[in-house]
Amino acid sequence: MAERDPRPCVLIVDDERGPRESLRMILEPAHRVLQCARGADALEVLRRERVDAVTLDLHMPGMGGRELLPTLRREFPGVGVVVITGCGSVESAAEAVRQGACDYLLKPFDVVQVIAAVTRATAGRRAEAPPAGGAAEICPRTLGLLELLAETIETKDPYMRGHGRRVAFYCGIVAERMGLDDRERERVRIAAFLHDLGKVGVPTDLLLRPGALEPHERRILEEHPAIGARLIARLELPTEIGLALRHHHEWWDGGGYPDGISGDAIPLAARIIAVADAFDAMSCDRPYRRALPRAVAAGELQRYAGTQFDAWVARTFLACLDSGICDVDPLAVSALTRGAVASAAA
Repeated sequence: MAERDPRPCVLIVDDERGPRESLRMILEPAHRVLQCARGADALEVLRRERVDAVTLDLHMPGMGGRELLPTLRREFPGVGVVVITGCGSVESAAEAVRQGACDYLLKPFDVVQVIAAVTRATAGRRAEAPPAGGAAEICPRTLGLLELLAETIETKDPYMRGHGRRVAFYCGIVAERMGLDDRERERVRIAAFLHDLGKVGVPTDLLLRPGALEPHERRILEEHPAIGARLIARLELPTEIGLALRHHHEWWDGGGYPDGISGDAIPLAARIIAVADAFDAMSCDRPYRRALPRAVAAGELQRYAGTQFDAWVARTFLACLDSGICDVDPLAVSALTRGAVASAAA
């Protein structure tokens, strides 16, 4: 009797032969690889074979990935799914996460990303998945997907490169200094990393405009917090994360947007993000001005404490700056899990 192949089994589902063969060559050294060109054929394979993970194209003739994914989650909840598509968008990524995908990659795919995503999908299968309703903590696989979502905005605006990661890093430090517990700190970091996600709904020319915006253009830009909150709502993440995205441009005195709320009515996570976001924006080059010296940026936080910013949060952030704890390179630290996602991919 033939000995069973001990390697994890991956089913590649894609109607294009080129991507199927590329994925096969990438994965075959460490995995048993099966292939299908149609969604209906994939279901037949899954019903007769033990499969640990599926790589799934969204757009295929007949039953595409969008139609297949809910069936996979219902009939094969232990199988990890990695979506790999050439027609990606934030909306389709959000829907894929909501339907239970472990990762979401774009074509042309990167070899390291593919290996990391499939490794996460096969490791422990879906033992980490939270129960329906999003009440449990966020699993590392979803965190990896959120990093991909947030990075979409950086492809639109080169001045934003690394901004979300730095803001998340600063917010994690401030949240810890303010005494928030582990769960609260994690949610603040996640919200901080995603805070500008809604800018995918803003025309790129407005984001890169070197001069002042017209009033109607300013109104378009000011829609991004609400857009980000709507996108996050589709992922069924904890409510606090969506509220932080929506309100991170509110002012302590009520002069902000989109809702003009003030004081303690602004969620604490949003108040923390507001300070870290403003500091990083002032400290980096933007289309309309050069970066300000750190001392000048810190002075602006102090100047607007109690009007634009929560004075307590601003003081805490400035104390962290003075202590030197913020001088660690934030790009070397995972914005969401302080290395947990990167470790899982290693």
